[in-house]
Amino acid sequence: MLVEPDTMTDRLENVNTFTAEPGSGSAITTSDTNQTSDKVNLLALKSLEIGACGMTSASACDVAGLIRANIGITSLSLTGNKDIDADGWTEIADSLEHNIMINVLELHHNALENTCTRLIADGLARNTSIHTIDLEGNHIGDEGAQQIQKMLEVNRALRTVHLRNGNGISESTLASIEHLTAERQHASSAT
Repeated sequence: MLVEPDTMTDRLENVNTFTAEPGSGSAITTSDTNQTSDKVNLLALKSLEIGACGMTSASACDVAGLIRANIGITSLSLTGNKDIDADGWTEIADSLEHNIMINVLELHHNALENTCTRLIADGLARNTSIHTIDLEGNHIGDEGAQQIQKMLEVNRALRTVHLRNGNGISESTLASIEHLTAERQHASSAT
């Protein structure tokens, strides 16, 4: 049974992992949840997986609110949600601009294509916490990949970008992006 986001805190009780529906791929992982008045301390929420669950633009707005709140989520996975339209991705992208907690963002297999990839790239341009993003399987072409490349020229925190599989990006554009990220990975491992 899927749980609505506003009732989810009422249902979690001192657990390390909560799965919304068996086999759905959706899970919330918490670390040392503490309850106050039968509510989960959301500051303990570290990983949020909302995968392939029929997420719409309305629910994307709810998730954007969580992202904006900077509640401690360090890993966010929104994979396989192909029903989110450009308005929903705009909300998520805008929230990423202000988030300082998320380190890993998985957006693979969402049918982002070039338009929504541009929105995500715009949101990530000013994000300083995300160091890894997975955008595979989104039917992104060179136009979207070039937006990612422009974003990488501004955003120096992003070190790993997964784009190779399930996209229609030319080898030369992929090589340019991989060159930028390889330099960062090398510099990061040297410190």
